[in-house]
Parts: sequence; structure tokens; C-alpha cells
Amino acid sequence: MEYQIDLLKIKHKSTYRVVIGVIFVVITFFWVFNKLIGNPESTWFDFVMTGILLLNGIVHISGGLGFPFESLLGKAYIQVDDKSFLYKPAIYEKEDRFDWVSIKSVEFKSNKIIFNNTIDIQSTVSLAKINYSTLKKIKEAISINAAKNNIIINE
Repeated sequence: MEYQIDLLKIKHKSTYRVVIGVIFVVITFFWVFNKLIGNPESTWFDFVMTGILLLNGIVHISGGLGFPFESLLGKAYIQVDDKSFLYKPAIYEKEDRFDWVSIKSVEFKSNKIIFNNTIDIQSTVSLAKINYSTLKKIKEAISINAAKNNIIINE
């Protein structure tokens, strides 16, 4: 069984973030309008401030609509397939890879999974930030692939 989930797309839509983003964009337009009408001389500070306000507004609007800005910078995912279990919890963290051929047993806890490899090294994967229904699907996919590869499953 193959199962894959993008951890960045789990983030929920937020009306509050959209409103904050729109406020930043409106402030940016008022800032530019004020500089064009009231003070025709623009300094480097005006350009920097305009860019920061506009970028901040765009990031908040896209995040509030369910398109996380972090997805432009990297990936965060969980992938379970016939050969391995891959886990990358955040965009700046490294990927953990557990090949089924090197795993001796898998132990499920309420919010973590413990892999014991063939040379008795224990590795723990924390899944505390994942909702319960997704966690059940991940555990089911791991159980099916572990059974195919004759791996001991402890629950």
C-alpha cells in the first residue's frame, strides 16, 4: 500500500489571516498614494517600506486562502510505500528514511512510531502535530507494508 501526504497542505484556511493581509495591502496603497500626492520625493526607505508591507500582505492572504508560503521554500511530507517510510517534518529539517529491509520491528504509540532496525538501533518518529484520522491512515499503511516484509508490529 502506498500512502503520501503533504504536511504543508494540512494547514487550514483562515479568514483572520486574509483580513490581516488585506489590511497590509490597503496600508501599502495608502502609503504609496500619500507619497505620490503629499511628498513627491521618495527615499530608499519608502521603497523598502512599500515592498515589506506589500510582501507581508501577499504572504498573509495566500496563507489565509490555504496556499502556504513555505511551499515555495521547500517540502514537508510523509510517504509510505513498498520499499520505505519517508518522513520530512518541516522544510528546514532533513528527511528520515526507513527502508523496510533494514527494519526488524515497528512499535506504535499514541503519537509516535518507533522503528527498531536489524542492528538494534531504535529510531523514534514523532507525529504529535498530525490529526488523528491522518495518523490512523499512516499507521494502517505502515502495518500493511510491515506485514508484507515480515516485520514485527507492536501496538
